[in-house]
Amino acid sequence: MVNVFGQQSATLRDCRGYTSTFKFVGTNDNLTDLAGSNQDQVNDFAALSNAALVSAHGAYSLEPSFVPSYGATADYRDVEDGLILTWGCVDGQLVRVRIPAPKTAIFLADGRTLNQANATVITALSHALTGGVGGIPVIASIRTHSPIATFINGYRKRDRNDRRRIANLTRAADASTLASP
Repeated sequence: MVNVFGQQSATLRDCRGYTSTFKFVGTNDNLTDLAGSNQDQVNDFAALSNAALVSAHGAYSLEPSFVPSYGATADYRDVEDGLILTWGCVDGQLVRVRIPAPKTAIFLADGRTLNQANATVITALSHALTGGVGGIPVIASIRTHSPIATFINGYRKRDRNDRRRIANLTRAADASTLASP
């Protein structure tokens, strides 16, 4: 029986220093189990990405380190590329989670459709559906807190999103824009 709900977020950094955050509502029997299942789900989702996990907030917390970590340089290496995962809830709601900088290996030959036979994908999806105590779903609807019941689809989408640079990285000023005396 699901008694505890909590929003979980995690931030990933790509190879260029840009960050993106994904969020989901976690469910479980108690706070201790919620923290454990959220940690497992965050790590499962991060395994689908070329970006490096840098922080997490919610029942499971991971504080950023002072030494910045960067994602791998590969196809779909930046946070503008995303893997959209869609589940259907018990009450008919849809839940979507966007994972930034997805790995090429998790897609079919078309480069857009999620390969549900990939071992890393199977781990992430099965944990989301049955990873809670007693086999309950780990993810629920933000609006109704209804747990997910079935995985619908996954696909790659490239879009411009709110990208931010980390504080200690800046770009050099362009000399042509500087005013001359």
